[in-house]
Amino acid sequence: MIVNNMVAYKIHGLNFNKFLKLLQESKIEIFNLKKLEDNNFCLGIKLKDENIFKKCLVLCNMNVLYSELKSKDLKLLSFLKKNLAYTICSIILFLGIAFSNFFVFKIEIYGLETIQQCSIEKVLKENNFNVLKLKSSYNLSSLQTIIKKNFENISLASCTILGNTLVVNILEKPISNIKNNKPIVAPYNLIISDISLKSGTCLVSPNQVVKEGSELISPYITYKNGSKLEVSAEAEISAYAEKTISTIYTEKHYKTVRSGKKEVFNNIKFLNTNKNYVCTYKNFEVEKRESYLLNNFIIPIKKEEIIFYELIQKMFFEPFNENIKEKLIEENKNLLYNTFDSCKKVENKNFSSKVEKVENYYIISTTISANIIF
Repeated sequence: MIVNNMVAYKIHGLNFNKFLKLLQESKIEIFNLKKLEDNNFCLGIKLKDENIFKKCLVLCNMNVLYSELKSKDLKLLSFLKKNLAYTICSIILFLGIAFSNFFVFKIEIYGLETIQQCSIEKVLKENNFNVLKLKSSYNLSSLQTIIKKNFENISLASCTILGNTLVVNILEKPISNIKNNKPIVAPYNLIISDISLKSGTCLVSPNQVVKEGSELISPYITYKNGSKLEVSAEAEISAYAEKTISTIYTEKHYKTVRSGKKEVFNNIKFLNTNKNYVCTYKNFEVEKRESYLLNNFIIPIKKEEIIFYELIQKMFFEPFNENIKEKLIEENKNLLYNTFDSCKKVENKNFSSKVEKVENYYIISTTISANIIF
């Protein structure tokens, strides 16, 4: 017989009669009592009596071989508790798989020979053809047109969605039809780390120091007989890059300021009529003021005051100090901040600055450096 909230026990011990008497005195109800071999016994008790039952076991030196919950209600609750997390995860996984079929997670580009893949990817990004978007949001015919428009040496672009992947197939024009191939030049001062040549002729090697503007990859292939074939220069280059800009500061310098002289013209303005004024100053700045004379009339009448302030160049002496230094360095950093944005990968970006005094002026140089791939 299974009683609701019952725990079944198998116990072992020599003092079973004493143990039974102690259970009766403790008013613990016993179910399905059965004597087995070797002083082993089976019985059931209510779950609410379990704590007292365990104390009786200790007092009578009885050992528990195993215990089992027999309540159907509690068994079901225990099963749900144990498996609730798995059930929720299974539902979430199922919904995730179902909804993932509506999205694009990957873009693959095939057929490239002379065009860099990063160039195609950049065009896709600029035109909002990114991953993690609904398949229905992709206008594939429009994408094909955009790719052909941005690359003159593409004769055919085909786009399709397979599963969760946007597949772009490119057919380039024959090399003989491609004109005005340009070499790859150093965009900054570089120390070459590695070169993965795809097309053209490599003119530099790893660990070589090159200056900004130096030619790295030539758009030609030279054969043993000395003839040259024009191709697209294409490579992936890893390097340590630096770019420096400098600002010159002189303690004695001129500033444009007002001299204190001014010319004032007054005019009554009616129906937004404009009047031209002639100022006698060579350099000036203008300040205009207007006020209503008759604010309550249907046709407003304004008083206009035009002030011309004479501007002159005046010498100032401002000693070079820490505040000026920090200000000029910060201005240099702002100019350099986006230097490596066109690169495929940028790591360990760093700024450094130095100040040199040369005769009557200071040179504030700021350098940005990084490990780049382009």
